[in-house]
Amino acid sequence: MIQKRSRIKINIDLAKIRQAGKNPQEVQKELLEFFEKRGFEYEEYVGYLYQEEITQEKAQQIADELKECGLASLIRDFYVCDVDGKILVRKKENNEYI
Repeated sequence: MIQKRSRIKINIDLAKIRQAGKNPQEVQKELLEFFEKRGFEYEEYVGYLYQEEITQEKAQQIADELKECGLASLIRDFYVCDVDGKILVRKKENNEYI
């Protein structure tokens, strides 16, 4: 049986981070901790890796949790991809899926 894995690639909004008076490195650290607590691993140039397939429902759950902890306002968009780079879900700033 082939195990499906997914990854999340996040684009943060540097202008919003600065407007909020936050340090970009601290925001990156907060994001890393957020995803590690949920079972993700981080790989440079790849993003946050998850050992299962992330569905649209799971992506929505992650987006809701990011909103609850205040990190969503600092993210422009994020992509859920399979490990080969095919985009499965794209979540835009205005919460629209593509």
